[in-house]
Formats: sequence, structure tokens, C-alpha cells
Amino acid sequence: MPLMKTITLASATILTILSLSSCSSKVETPPSQNAALKEVSPNGKDKSGAMQNSLDSWLITDWTPTIEKDEEINTKYKKTEQNSTEIKERNFTLQEYVDKAGVYLKSSPKSHETSHVKAVESLPVIGK
Repeated sequence: MPLMKTITLASATILTILSLSSCSSKVETPPSQNAALKEVSPNGKDKSGAMQNSLDSWLITDWTPTIEKDEEINTKYKKTEQNSTEIKERNFTLQEYVDKAGVYLKSSPKSHETSHVKAVESLPVIGK
């Protein structure tokens, strides 16, 4: 019995070492220059994914027009133009996002049929 455990342990150790050592051909090679990695996972910068496309279209068709209609947001967070070509850069604040989200939520329909409020409220809560 001890011989069988020793053989099993030795074979498991050898398999683990072989599988872990074959993960990369060179330790010094960065992932951007690893040819084997590029074959398996090509660079995805050529096209964006479905979620990014969906978010981009929502921003263009829904978010931006709704926010641009509100005069208070336009006057409070409008970028100031110094010259006719140069726009002064400023930091984005969390308060700006909260204000814009509030404007968007006020203008969007509040129908329970189109929202997920009932589904979320029906989910079980841990600790109750």
C-alpha cells in the first residue's frame, strides 16, 4: 500500500511540474510579445464587443440627448471655451454624474411593466 501511494504521488507531482513548466516558453517574454499567446488569444483592439457597442449606442441615442435638454446641467457643467479652438479641461466629479443620473431618471418612464423592480424585489435576501 505505501508503494502505491508513493507511485501515485510521484506521478501527480511529475504531471503537475510538466504542465506548469510548459505554460510559457520563456519567462522573460512579456505577454505582448508572446507568439504562442497571440495565436490562442489575438488582440481584440480591432473591434469592440457587443456590450461596448450596446453602451455606445445607448449613450448616443438616449443618455446624451436627455442630459443636453436640461438647462440646469448645461449651465452648471458646461465646458468653458477660452479661445474659439481651445477648451479648458476639467476633472469629472462624482456629483456631476449624480446630477446627470438624476435628470435622466426623472425623464425616463417609471412603468413597472418595463422595469425590473418586481423581479429584483422578489429575489431572496440573505439574512432574513
